[in-house]
Parts: sequence; structure tokens; C-alpha cells
Amino acid sequence: MKLRRRVILLFAGAAAVYIVMTLLNVRIDVEIVERSDEVRNQPVQPVQQPGKFQREEENILIPPYAGKSDLPPIYVPWSDYKEPYRKEKEDELHESYRFNKYLSDRIPLNRNVDDTRAKSCLKQMYPKNMGKVSIVLISYNEAVSVVFRTIYSAINRSPRHLLHEFVLYDDGSIWEESIGAMKTEADRVTQHQGVPVRFIRNTTRGGLMRARTEAAKYATGDILVYLDSHCEVLPGWLEPLIEPIYKDYTAVTCPVIDTIDWKTMAIYSDVNPISAIGSFNLLLNYNWYPIPQAEQDRRKRAHGATWDISPIRSPAMAGGLFAISTRYFHELGEYDTQMNVWGGENTEISIRIWTCGGSLLFTPCSKVAHVFRHGYPYDFQVGLSRGVWCCYVIHYHAMLT
Repeated sequence: MKLRRRVILLFAGAAAVYIVMTLLNVRIDVEIVERSDEVRNQPVQPVQQPGKFQREEENILIPPYAGKSDLPPIYVPWSDYKEPYRKEKEDELHESYRFNKYLSDRIPLNRNVDDTRAKSCLKQMYPKNMGKVSIVLISYNEAVSVVFRTIYSAINRSPRHLLHEFVLYDDGSIWEESIGAMKTEADRVTQHQGVPVRFIRNTTRGGLMRARTEAAKYATGDILVYLDSHCEVLPGWLEPLIEPIYKDYTAVTCPVIDTIDWKTMAIYSDVNPISAIGSFNLLLNYNWYPIPQAEQDRRKRAHGATWDISPIRSPAMAGGLFAISTRYFHELGEYDTQMNVWGGENTEISIRIWTCGGSLLFTPCSKVAHVFRHGYPYDFQVGLSRGVWCCYVIHYHAMLT
């Protein structure tokens, strides 16, 4: 009887802890925004920045770049798009890539996409000179078609005076397509598109955090834009993403993340305004939560009629897609290179951004579509699961505070 009572008490206690942590998670969400509001209401001293990234008082305003469309299609050299579709080939490649790689190879690398921005986004004006952008992609046994669909989308939908280069960092791939063919395609784009694609190869796998930190050392732009290697940027994506950084170099920005279906490769982009931001509970598990009313009220006060497309402060980022000034990335200490593979780094760096004087913003007018795979095509190193990183982050944050 005593054993049964203890079991019941144990389960009741666990349920109570879970409920309390869930409630506290909401408190964390609101508290970060509210306390940040107090700081933001204080007078801000202008930040002087070195070199080309120094703000120009006489900087003309221009509308966002709509991009190029209806271009002659470009395919990977081995595409059999003219041949009948082979379902058995789709199934075979799916086992290795965990998305429809066969269909991806049959789709143009420079395909057209719909413009799903809010109409008010089209009317915004941005400073012409906001710094040079280095787009950083990390690849591990990735398909050439999704990597270069990411790159072509950025080339065709980014103002050339802002787009400085791509840094394509291979993190120890072992499949030939991800090495030789990737390098060949990078050279072809560099030669014919007029934008450098710098292919850097690491011969051993270091994991996402080490790879991103190493890749940043090769970037020569004022702003780093990290994208996963299986994305497509949508029209008008770049200017709203980097404008907050141009105004304040400690701002870190994230686009709205749309979905590329892993099976059909179709893009699903919501035309409705963004309604959620990133946050985490006391277990440091990342999730999406409704925008707090206090943050909505702040945006209305600060931006008036265009409040619904104004940047939204967020406690955390998803981690795969974001922009940060090169200077601030190094000042933050870059990524924690003792973390392996990926997972938890988004929460860790989000905490560091807020505790080190920065801000984290979602930008509603910037939209990037992302392939969400049907499972993981790789294993995690040294027998560790992604959940281990949350424990490490707790320890690391305790050291910071």
C-alpha cells in the first residue's frame, strides 16, 4: 500500500512540475519583452562603426528589390527532367536524403516563386547602402540541387550592390556529389553569375557550430546571413532583414520561415501576418508561441499604420536562418565550438544575444522557404543525442550569470 501511495505521489509531483514549468514559460516570454521595453525607452547613443559599414547620413531611400523571374531554366547536369518520372528512383534517393531528391534534380535551380509579402511591404523604402552581405551555407552530404537553388534564389532576388559573396562550407562530406560536383557548380556560378561562391572544404566533420564559426572566418562582408543549405528566398527578402542591423549593429534578425514540402518540393507561404515568435521553457526546449500582447502594443506605438510589418522582438530564434553583423558575431564570441553536430545552439546564442546587450528580431517582410526533411539523413556523433545540449546550455548560462 505504501509503495502504491509513493508511486501516486511521484506521478502527481511530476505533473505539478510540468504544469508549473509550462506556466513559467509564458512568464519568461512576456518578461523578456517587458524588461527589454524599459531598456529600449532609454536614450540611445549612436554607434560608430568602422569601414564601409559606417552609417551614411546622406543615404538615399529605395524600394525593395523585386527580383528577376522567367529566366531561362538552369538544371543540374544530370537532371533527367525530359524523361518520364521514375517512382522507384524517388524512393531510392529518399532513403539517403530524407526528401524528394529525385524531383529536386528535375526542377530548375532558378525557378519562379510567388510573392506572398503583405502589400504594405511593397511600399517600404530602405537605405540603398546598408553594407555588404556574405551569405553563409553549411553543407554535409547535401544534394547539389537544393544547395544551388538556395544560391540562385538569393542571386536573383537580392540587390547586387548588397550581395557580396557566398561562403559554401563543406563540413566533411563523404558523398562524391557533395564534393566534386558541388565545387564544379560553385565555379560555374562564380564564372557566369558574377557573384563569388567560395567553396571551402573541411576534410573531417566538425558539426554545425564549428563549421559556422570557421566559415565566418572566410567571409569578408559586413553582415553574415546564415541560411540552411536547402532554402529558397522569396522576393524582397534581403532589405527588411538587414535594415535593423544597419540601424543598430547589435540587432540580430530572422526572416519568416515558410515551408518547402519534402515530397512535392512545392512552396507553402502564408500571406497572413506572422503570429508567433520563438521561445523556450525551463527545459530549454524551443517552440513557437503567440506574440505577447505587450509586444503588439509596443509595435503599434512605435510604428503606427505599418506596425503589422514592423520587426518583432523574440526571446529566441529557430537557429537555421538569421542575419548578424560580422562585428557583433565576433564580439559575442561566435558559437560555442564545444557543442557537437547541432541542436540547442539556437537557444544558447539567443540567451547570449539578450544578455550581451543585443536584440533578436523577426522581420515580417523578409520570407525564406525551407525544406523540412522527412527525418534525419545522418547520425549524431559520439553517441550523443540532441537533448544533451540543453543540459550543457544550462551549465553554460549558469557560468555567464
